[in-house]
Amino acid sequence: MKSNLLQVLNWLHRDKDLYVVFGSKPRKEKLKNVGKIRIKDFQSLPDITASKLLSENQYFTPNSYHYLKPTTNEGDYEGLTWARYKTKTKRHLERINAVYVDLDIYNSEQSLSIEQVKKELPNLLREYDLPMYGAIAESGRGLYLYWRICGEKEPELGEKANLYNQNLHREVSKKLLEVFSRYQADSNAILTTQYFRIPNSIHSITGKKASYFINEESQAYTLKELASIVGVEVKASKHRAKKRTKHVPKRVNGSIARYNAILDDIEKIIKSLKVVVKKGRKRNNIKSRGRRNFLEIVAWGCKGAGRTKEETYFLIDKYYSKMCEPSYPSDETDISLVEIVDKAYNNKSRRYTWTSEGLAKHFGIKHQRAIALELRQICPESVKEERKEIKRIKRMELEKLREQKKHLMRGYLLTLDSRASLPLKTIHNNVNELLLRAELSPVSKELVRRECKALKVRLSQRGRPKKRIAELITLESYKKAS
Repeated sequence: MKSNLLQVLNWLHRDKDLYVVFGSKPRKEKLKNVGKIRIKDFQSLPDITASKLLSENQYFTPNSYHYLKPTTNEGDYEGLTWARYKTKTKRHLERINAVYVDLDIYNSEQSLSIEQVKKELPNLLREYDLPMYGAIAESGRGLYLYWRICGEKEPELGEKANLYNQNLHREVSKKLLEVFSRYQADSNAILTTQYFRIPNSIHSITGKKASYFINEESQAYTLKELASIVGVEVKASKHRAKKRTKHVPKRVNGSIARYNAILDDIEKIIKSLKVVVKKGRKRNNIKSRGRRNFLEIVAWGCKGAGRTKEETYFLIDKYYSKMCEPSYPSDETDISLVEIVDKAYNNKSRRYTWTSEGLAKHFGIKHQRAIALELRQICPESVKEERKEIKRIKRMELEKLREQKKHLMRGYLLTLDSRASLPLKTIHNNVNELLLRAELSPVSKELVRRECKALKVRLSQRGRPKKRIAELITLESYKKAS
């Protein structure tokens, strides 16, 4: 019995929160993406788009994708979110749902019909001890064969599309190409990002519809199981240890430092606000654009600073929510504090989109106030520009001091007799005495050595035997000891 598009999608794409990508290939043109949609939203697709997907040369992806920021489709495929051609990459691939082969029967030297090949396939599978395919499709001039893949850890879903599994999928597909070589199996149709014709869509050359036949009782295999069946060596996957970064609280630049600075600035703003008396209690009044937005900023700041979800919730519940006027939550429309914290921590994005200028506008911070409170992140751009100018001036002053040091050091080194040689320690002490008399800070021994080398000043090697001499001394010591 023939299967329609929805049945095929449900059979292949078992993770309903992921996307299937659709493509179109007009005559004499390359295949291009036309849109994507979540599997769970497919039934709500407009009839116009559903009928368009069944027109000439329409394609879909048997493997599932994920997209963090899908955009609306402005093209002819209403209801699909936009998918540019470059978004069909391994980077967006989430699950491998099937291993497949594309048999281009029309290219074979023997004049074989589709019905004749379908009769021969069971014997061929028995010959190579291969399992029966889970689905077969007549594409118009050839056949598609699908073996359904299940996850090793999640049997009800497809396999995770990590690099190891993608490489294993390719090796299994190559073995299947050798088995089905007599039927002109397409070597280009083994990619994990492969497209295939949509069920009941029309082949433009033959005018036939693509027909899919699913065996619902067919077994799903893990990639490793299928690899061992077809004779591919399964190597143990190398688990890469996560790179551990040291937490440096005093670091000037970096994401952790930025979020810590935002939290410090919020604390300074809270302390600087006037104390108002409400219901017999003293409370700092947060006059921001919204209490909920204020708490969201705090939650994201705590997350970015490396605090745990429990610590963040405790801080917001016991401290920051009481700073709002009225304290949050106080209305039926207010979402709970747990939801605010979960929204920040469950989001896959690690960063919040607030800029320094946006934060300053949110809290109503002007130029003078940011300077007075010494705010580092919640400040207008004018304050940052002013600080950049101050840093630039300081950097120029440091450069001048460095140049003065170099001029004094080089002047002293040029006065040395080129024929004589002095120990590096003596030269280093003399240079530092000269710099201290000029009220400049001392320099390192390594810098002096580099300058001596640049000016070709000879250094005494007393106390430093050459490599060959050191080897001879070591050898003599060994002979005496033995």
